[in-house]
Amino acid sequence: MTYLCITMLLSTRKFVCSQVLAGFVVLVGSTFLSGSVGAVPKPDQEMIPKATVLRLLKCPGDCVKNMQLLVGRLPDNFLVKLPLPTDAKIVATIIRDQDRSEVVLDSPQSPQQIKAFYTKSFIASGWKTEPSLPEAPGFLPSLPDFPYTRFCQSEQGPEMTLSANKDGNEPTDVRLYFNLKSENCAESDETAEATPDWQDWFPIPSLTPPEDSEVSQTDLSPQSDMLIASAQVTTKKSQEALLSDYSSQLVKAGWRQQNQTKTEQSTSSFLIFKDKKGTTWQGMLKLSPIEDQPNDYAATLLVWR
Repeated sequence: MTYLCITMLLSTRKFVCSQVLAGFVVLVGSTFLSGSVGAVPKPDQEMIPKATVLRLLKCPGDCVKNMQLLVGRLPDNFLVKLPLPTDAKIVATIIRDQDRSEVVLDSPQSPQQIKAFYTKSFIASGWKTEPSLPEAPGFLPSLPDFPYTRFCQSEQGPEMTLSANKDGNEPTDVRLYFNLKSENCAESDETAEATPDWQDWFPIPSLTPPEDSEVSQTDLSPQSDMLIASAQVTTKKSQEALLSDYSSQLVKAGWRQQNQTKTEQSTSSFLIFKDKKGTTWQGMLKLSPIEDQPNDYAATLLVWR
């Protein structure tokens, strides 16, 4: 029977030929794989049959019968041409069935760099990221980076879901989940119909958080002929630079800047917009320093006609 030497992940990764897989360090030794009894595991190691490892990797209720585990490599004929980030190492490939596979990597790069690499690579190869729901207008809050990114080659698949996470000084743990036949790639008509189009009421875009800024306490108050958006912004930028960033987003969305005013309490930018129906809209973007909170500003955007 084939055995693998499994070591629980302790405070250090300094094991010979160590590979991280599903919370374990898989030590692959030729003596174990060949069935030799000459090697003796260390006190913190336990001989576990490969069949047991595959069982541990199996999802509850999964009816997979011929799951495969390839340590340190991809299959000879993998279902896609998979690019690897610089200095990334293949930990293992888990083949669940003919349609579903998982690739586990270790990378010295950050999760953000990994996601940027695969986003650029897969989009260049004709894949698309999953359709995202329209954002509400006004100030968007700063949110933690969502751990999963999904790519689809077509509405019928294949689908690739990327997960990249880092724990302390450990290499970034990268998981690539492939599914050749995924219904998730088809855009849901019901979801699209249920999503309100704010542009039907107010011609205001979603304003993304500026670089080096944290946006919180966002609020949106639509009225019959006016929209009031507000937020608190903590930033390293100056008040003028912050106003310029948000104003440029409005100008990019079709608004035309009229003038700016500045007082001891606030800085404001006034804009104008004409929609497809010929209706003229006015807007005022205002930033006010928050008392006793250095680098914090109250941001307000009013849009009316």
